[in-house]
Amino acid sequence: MEYGQYQPQYAPIKKKPGKVVCFLLAMLAPIIYLTMQSVVQIILLVPMAVVMGFSVATESMDLEVLLESAVIDLTVTTLLPSMVIAACATALIFYFLFKGIKNIPISRGVEPKMFLATVPSVAATIVSAVGLNVALTFVVELLSKMLDISSFIDKIIPGLGEYFKQITEQSAQMTNDAMNAVPPVMVFLAIGIVGPIIEELAFRQISFRALSSSFSIKTAIVLQAVFFGVAHGAPVQVLYTFAVGLIMGVAYYRTRSLFIPILFHVVFNTTACVMGYIVSDVMTMSFAITAAVSAVVAIAATVYLCAFSKAHKKQADF
Repeated sequence: MEYGQYQPQYAPIKKKPGKVVCFLLAMLAPIIYLTMQSVVQIILLVPMAVVMGFSVATESMDLEVLLESAVIDLTVTTLLPSMVIAACATALIFYFLFKGIKNIPISRGVEPKMFLATVPSVAATIVSAVGLNVALTFVVELLSKMLDISSFIDKIIPGLGEYFKQITEQSAQMTNDAMNAVPPVMVFLAIGIVGPIIEELAFRQISFRALSSSFSIKTAIVLQAVFFGVAHGAPVQVLYTFAVGLIMGVAYYRTRSLFIPILFHVVFNTTACVMGYIVSDVMTMSFAITAAVSAVVAIAATVYLCAFSKAHKKQADF
């Protein structure tokens, strides 16, 4: 080479992260969020329980019984406030621990953007979220009355079905009690806004992107939906949140916009909150008709969102 001739400088080739590393990273984000929820609730719960214990110590009733009842009441009362505090704390943790996540790109397609979305995709997201929530509310309630799932499970694994039934009933009861224990503003803030935003950061922005950097896109979408479903705990809730996680994963990949799954999640949860306040009985003919119409409209909107939505004037290659 002659003196002074330009010699191009090539950036070093980065080694692709392994499947195990990406899988563990994908699990880490939701684990941090769930752990923070427990930690914050304990921090709120313990001093309040101690103070209440001292206040009832002089009463003639059994102190242990009083404390047990007080802890249950305080747990319900602090459930939603702790979700808001934990979400804010988790967002900070995500920022400091995962600010380098942009260096783990989706293996195919363009870099996802936070607020990139087309008007048709936004409209389809809202219609899909509202319709699916109304339809799923009716279907889940109908199946729970028609099918004795716990007995079926008990035939396979004795005792497991009854345990699942108790967990489901306790989860539903605690959610209802928590909604009644705090003002509606706190309910909509915790369940309808803050919770969905931080969960989308955890499951779509971090888990999905980490998985997709090593696994295929389809595998990544399924795995992040599994994480999303399992994180919701109650057996019945796991099933439909898994389905919702699939929809949000595909929508995120096709639109390349985190705003779309956030909007879907916010609208889906807010619809559930609204129905919790205004609908006393879903097992009525009028609600059944509403659910049927909602299902048809929601399916059409979901198909558009997951199959025909576009990413920034470019069709995704899913």
